Amino acid sequence: MASQHHPSLGSPLRVRGVQLRNRVVGAPMERNYSDLAGRATPRYAAYLGARAAGGAALLFTEASYVRQDSKARLHQAGMHDDSVLPGLRSVAAAVHEHGALLGVELNHAGRVVPSAVSQQVPVGPSPVACTEIGGEVPHELSPSEIDRVVVAYADAARRAVQGGADVIAVHGAHGYLIGQFVSPRSNRRTDRYAEPTRFLDEVVVAVRDAVGADVPLFLRWSAFEGLPGGLDADASLRTLLRARLDLVDVVDLSAGTYGAGHWITPSGEVEEGYLSTLARRYRHETGRLVSMAGRITSPRVAQRLVEDGDT
Repeated sequence: MASQHHPSLGSPLRVRGVQLRNRVVGAPMERNYSDLAGRATPRYAAYLGARAAGGAALLFTEASYVRQDSKARLHQAGMHDDSVLPGLRSVAAAVHEHGALLGVELNHAGRVVPSAVSQQVPVGPSPVACTEIGGEVPHELSPSEIDRVVVAYADAARRAVQGGADVIAVHGAHGYLIGQFVSPRSNRRTDRYAEPTRFLDEVVVAVRDAVGADVPLFLRWSAFEGLPGGLDADASLRTLLRARLDLVDVVDLSAGTYGAGHWITPSGEVEEGYLSTLARRYRHETGRLVSMAGRITSPRVAQRLVEDGDT
């Protein structure tokens, strides 16, 4: 049996008000198993239920859009209005049936939203297009418009818990709206939102207030952007250390951004567990629990990451 200081992959873990039965978490993988209104289909419930039956402790939904102008895929999961609740409850039931927990990841995709999908003009911190994907020039959000986006996050978080979610995650990685405020590549503001973590902090505060003291809050974060002029590993960590981590339970570490997707889903040539050294830094410097994705392809690798204290 592993000691408290060297836990095994199979050892339980308490995170705020919930108990994970082991250290295996299913990351928020894009599936597009919802209908055109963002409502989860039986296929989605079966997909996550099968992974719960396989023994994972916690399964996350894909990044779920918090309002219509954040919808980036036709069949993306939504958390934008109460019509999604019946489908979410079916997903939660399928996961809970096999003893796992359900997490919902909340996201606004910002400037990378195709208007052809959302039927609305994309928005962002500044009118800077994501040229790497041929993106449209976004509308620059005013402070009052930012306030309404923050409220949408809070409403979506509250809705997710009503629908059976045990854990909430805020997507701050991969170049979506929070990442667009964080990155100097996309944030050219001169008002208070020039501060990279201002929008992130407002979202985290609002989500924590919405879900209460017992629901764990994960924050997905890119350890680096991987593009010229973007945040490197040191700058990304320094930025996060300025944020309201006192309200966050787990930093969920990934890497990359739009235009550098090879770091989000790295190929077989990349070292297994390639973010482990950075994950260890995050554990020590943030004082938070750290989960990690990226080329963890076997129980052997996962066990090593846990035993070594990287995650």
